[in-house]
Amino acid sequence: MADQMNVLAGAGGSMGKTFEKLPSDMKHVLTSGSARGFLASKLIATLGPSSSDANVIAGLLRAGMKLARLDFTWGTAEQHQVALDNLNTAMEMTQISCAVILDTRGRQPIVLNRPDGPIVLTAGSTVTLTCDQARRASASLLPVSALPNFSSLSPGDRVFVGQALFASESLSAALTVTAVDGPTATCVVDRDASLEGLQVTVHCTAFDMGALPPLCADDIAAINGFGRANGVDFVALSYTRSAEDVAAVRAQLQQAGLPHTKVMAKIECLTAVKAHKEIID
Repeated sequence: MADQMNVLAGAGGSMGKTFEKLPSDMKHVLTSGSARGFLASKLIATLGPSSSDANVIAGLLRAGMKLARLDFTWGTAEQHQVALDNLNTAMEMTQISCAVILDTRGRQPIVLNRPDGPIVLTAGSTVTLTCDQARRASASLLPVSALPNFSSLSPGDRVFVGQALFASESLSAALTVTAVDGPTATCVVDRDASLEGLQVTVHCTAFDMGALPPLCADDIAAINGFGRANGVDFVALSYTRSAEDVAAVRAQLQQAGLPHTKVMAKIECLTAVKAHKEIID
């Protein structure tokens, strides 16, 4: 089965249409742990709209998938439950076991309250970023989650807004900050862009991410609800910055009745790279 599969890595469908074609047999990436006599590398695959069918998941299992990632930055708990139920069916079909990862949004700011269609930004136009999460997103106003204010920004800072994978320049906007007033930041659009897809993220190196809690309210709800009901094996902590972040998530898992669920710290920023030894320990 594995030799006949066309395996794609990346986001598909409305998530960005960004694919990288992998060799049909994924087992070539699994390296042997010689001292232990088993495959030391573990292959993770995301179960999404194009990969939630039981037969598709069975093919992934046969091809080497060892951990199934459920990305709670998009979709509903009901959609993820369907994927998990189909994973259980596929494991019965193949007699191959697979661990489950509940992946969180963490500190990642996103654009809220978007319209059904794309938000088209034109080079040279002005757009305002706001921390008012009740506002509707438009070509002139982008409400941003998580951040209490934009006080860490200064005129001249660059802000990047787009799909999570930043698939192409046309799908991500580069903004230059021109003025900051507490909960708002006025920016000029540097290039034409169309903001669309399941999630539009907001990135800036000047953001004071350390001031934000490691889990957002939606993450905690997912852990207390879906995670507890299904006894997930791992919770992936996005934008981990320190060992204290990991400890805080462990405490949340204990509170949710998941003492045996492991924390998978994602190293996604320079702060985490510098603190990686403490995070691992």
